[in-house]
Amino acid sequence: MEPQTLVVWIHASNPTRFEQGYRDIANKIPLPGCEDPKADILQLVCAWLSDRKNGQWLIILDNADDDDVFFATDEDTASITQKSDITSHTRPLECFLPQTPNGTILITSRNRIAAINLVGTHGSIIQVEPMDEEDALALLNTGVSFDESGKADAKALVQALEGIPLAITHAAAYIKTRAPMTTVSDYLKLFRDSETNQVRLLGKNSLKDLRRDHSIRHAVIATWQISFTQIQKTDQSAADLLALMSMFDRQGIPISLLRNSTCRLDFDDSLTPLLSFSLVRVDA
Repeated sequence: MEPQTLVVWIHASNPTRFEQGYRDIANKIPLPGCEDPKADILQLVCAWLSDRKNGQWLIILDNADDDDVFFATDEDTASITQKSDITSHTRPLECFLPQTPNGTILITSRNRIAAINLVGTHGSIIQVEPMDEEDALALLNTGVSFDESGKADAKALVQALEGIPLAITHAAAYIKTRAPMTTVSDYLKLFRDSETNQVRLLGKNSLKDLRRDHSIRHAVIATWQISFTQIQKTDQSAADLLALMSMFDRQGIPISLLRNSTCRLDFDDSLTPLLSFSLVRVDA
């Protein structure tokens, strides 16, 4: 990346936040005519970014979990998405994502299908896997100190949390705010005691991270709930399949047991959104 590269972070969960991000770019540059209330801010910014003489840029589209935000027109989404108060377009928002050699767009998404649709055939997908044990312990140690004698409990805790960074940081925040009454060992025991305890521990939003956008400072349980709600809104059969899976042990559920008499195409259509949001995983 060149030293003079323009770097912009845009929250992409809905059209209003996306367009506000473009408004911020226009004001920061500043673009001639952006003060005009009738100005087409999206088109102004897109044209400026597409002009090579304006230099290199990197846009980070964060939380692009719903590709309807970019591929549907205002008419298509009027009943389900937040309308823009900046400007109105009959063209989908993806038309305003420049594809030029002088710029790069980095997209983060919990929805693999949305990511593939936005990246297209010319981009690449990087799957962010759970942390390995060493990195998970290092993350836990940034919030909670433990010595060699407590390392075994720390290892057991990050394994119980399956190496999920958000879960680890929330556990660390919980322990830190209750020290010295609560230790890593105490938290691990509470977590293992019951599923009710797990919901309470992971449902507490005790972590207030100023580096995260204020609208997405969710507890772990809330983050999963958002993903499930998105699936429920777009594909009820997938939500029903996940509900069925919850009746079984969480590992090693035979596909034949879930599919039963359902045709292969219908079953695959129901399973794909769950895989896309990483709520389930298929093992050979």
